[in-house]
Amino acid sequence: MKVLPFTIPKVKKASFVILEEKLEQFYPHLHRHQEIQICWIKKGKGTLIVQADIFPFVQDDVFIIASNRAHLFKNENLKGVETLSLFFSPDPNTNLLMSLPELEDIMLYFQGISSCNKLDKSVIAFLEELQNKDSLNGLQLFISLLNSLDGKLPMENISSEIYSEKSEHKMKVIMEYTMKHLHQEIEIKKIADQINYTPESFCRFFRKRTGRTYINYLNELRITASCHQIINQEVTDIRKIAFDSGFNNVSHFNRVFKHWKGCSPLQFRKAYYLNFK
Repeated sequence: MKVLPFTIPKVKKASFVILEEKLEQFYPHLHRHQEIQICWIKKGKGTLIVQADIFPFVQDDVFIIASNRAHLFKNENLKGVETLSLFFSPDPNTNLLMSLPELEDIMLYFQGISSCNKLDKSVIAFLEELQNKDSLNGLQLFISLLNSLDGKLPMENISSEIYSEKSEHKMKVIMEYTMKHLHQEIEIKKIADQINYTPESFCRFFRKRTGRTYINYLNELRITASCHQIINQEVTDIRKIAFDSGFNNVSHFNRVFKHWKGCSPLQFRKAYYLNFK
């Protein structure tokens, strides 16, 4: 799956954009944009994939997604989704507000977010107010929101190393190859070849960048994909779901599924329809 550039609708001379969306499903392509995004899930349940990180989400979760990070929202059903997102450029050359010395500390936080962080629900009140404020009052509230984030971002998710452009490109190649071949067998050697690494060097690189093994990441993506099939009733045969999700045998699929979900695929399907249908 190719990472597509995405252009956020701009308001002339505005320091930020607030955008509400009510859709049947999220934008279905892996994409990136220069703006930092703070997204409130007003309605919906699913998975947010950012770089090599995976975040389950439910209604009223709030996330901050770093600038230029490839990401994709996937909702678990077709009952519709609603979001309210705040977009703003962290670049002081295009957003003069970001050059203010009063925002220096929070800008350091933004620069250090490796991919995405989950925010406290207190941010929701700011987003609701921002949606209804005029430009002057909205600017004051926006600055208050930024300052409120200072110290709230979880330190374990903040990297002290700003990713190099070359390293970032390698992660982009890995993600594109993984999403394109997610439903097929993926050999470590083949994906390592995509960035001209040996399998050993690739495994070290991926683990250093993400804190997890590639196989662990791949299995979680595949189990997420299988859950979407189960919930949306795209396929009812568990054996076919296993193969469609990239597993070469059902017993292995069942073991991995139970590791991630704590139950078998059949138990998951039964529990979902018992609770949500």
